[in-house]
Amino acid sequence: MSLWDWASGAWARPGVEQACLDLQDRAGQSIVLLLWGVWRATSGRPMESALADRAAALVRPIETDVLRPLRGVRRSLAQKRPGFDDQDQRDAYAQIRAVELNLERATLETLEIQASEQAPGTEADATRSVLMLMEIWSGGPLSEVDRALAAVLVEALA
Repeated sequence: MSLWDWASGAWARPGVEQACLDLQDRAGQSIVLLLWGVWRATSGRPMESALADRAAALVRPIETDVLRPLRGVRRSLAQKRPGFDDQDQRDAYAQIRAVELNLERATLETLEIQASEQAPGTEADATRSVLMLMEIWSGGPLSEVDRALAAVLVEALA
């Protein structure tokens, strides 16, 4: 199963969407990167530090320079704007959401190709993978809140 197909199915599971949004909005994490980490682990591919570093370096520019600003615009458009036609605003929201989703898909596909060279093994620890990626992404130790959010995500995907 492709990473995109897995991520799409995972997003629909109870608790996953909220866990992802909490990690993104409260902890500043890249959901694309974390979903990739869990997918690797559930596919039996352990996370190594060098691979996590490369993956974060691959994702960071698109996340920081493109996805976050698009997300901000989309969320802004979710609020009623006096003087703007409601339908025009809904259409713009949908178009930006589609662009955002296409970029997330392209990023996941790139991660799948560029950073998934290790063949599946028998077992990998999803919690360890997620925490490693979160620490690399944030540049340091995680708070207890961040660790708890990571645990919620991994539990929802178990």
